[in-house]
Amino acid sequence: MYNTYRELYHVKSFRKRFFPLLKVVRSEAVIFQLKSTLIPPELQMEVENTQLVLHSTTFTQFLSFLCHYRLNNFSKHRESLRELQNTIEKPDRIRELTSKALSYICLGIAFQLHGDKDSADIAFLQAYELESCGVKEVALKRLRWLELLQHNSFNVK
Repeated sequence: MYNTYRELYHVKSFRKRFFPLLKVVRSEAVIFQLKSTLIPPELQMEVENTQLVLHSTTFTQFLSFLCHYRLNNFSKHRESLRELQNTIEKPDRIRELTSKALSYICLGIAFQLHGDKDSADIAFLQAYELESCGVKEVALKRLRWLELLQHNSFNVK
């Protein structure tokens, strides 16, 4: 994240508007309300029935992945994906089970966008196994959706 911070620091318009906010906003979690329109489209499924509370580091790395993915910057989006995966897998980073489960959902979505359906499947299963209530439903929905996509792609070929 330091490298990204350093790159953004050199963009004058970004520095004027965003960096003063860094002094004010510090949070361990990012909260999205039910049916939030502020959340990226890739996470809309997660806020259909409930609010979403994401670990701030996970969300930052997921946004970094999405930005590089949408800009077709393959090497950077792959690097962001690795950083996201490393953050989630370190036991001292995300301690709360719900946050860890939601982080695995983000990782699964990132793998899915990257084209690695098997790793996406594993990430969604890990989210399902960690959580007992709301995230379990989302993980199952993601698994079913991924299965449907795989089934349809085989029928097209």
